[in-house]
Amino acid sequence: MASKSKVFVVTANRTDDGTSVYRGAGGEWRSQLGQAAVHHDEASATAQLQAAKQEERLVCDPYLLPVGLDPQGRATALTAREQIRAAGPTCRVRRPDPVATT
Repeated sequence: MASKSKVFVVTANRTDDGTSVYRGAGGEWRSQLGQAAVHHDEASATAQLQAAKQEERLVCDPYLLPVGLDPQGRATALTAREQIRAAGPTCRVRRPDPVATT
């Protein structure tokens, strides 16, 4: 059963490809929500958010995401929007156009 306490993770989108990412315990960016560092108070989460805002070359628009916890203590999405972001694109990512030869 998911935890009822308010917990947060820091999330953003990678600048180079737009993929949803989540800040890990060591400050690295992870592609899986379950690998995110979970903050049990808004103050520690806000401190990590401020650090993330200094990484504009890597990520854009970081924000605090309220999450639930699974039985193993990993973050889980609470809203449909965040469930979709965590699952990845809902449509196939377009391949680059082939280089035209002249």
